[in-house]
Amino acid sequence: MAKKTATHSPKYDYLKEQYERNYITKATLKKYVLIGLKKPANGITADEYEEITGEPYES
Repeated sequence: MAKKTATHSPKYDYLKEQYERNYITKATLKKYVLIGLKKPANGITADEYEEITGEPYES
């Protein structure tokens, strides 16, 4: 089993996979950033949004 080189939010891998499969949109990921501000275990960070989408997060 490969180790992650960076620490990500618990939802990061799941949401990244969902985005790559076109199951969720950038708008959905933005909502998860807002969730992450209130409950970090249930969302992602703005930096993670940028890693997933390749675009900077703008609220």
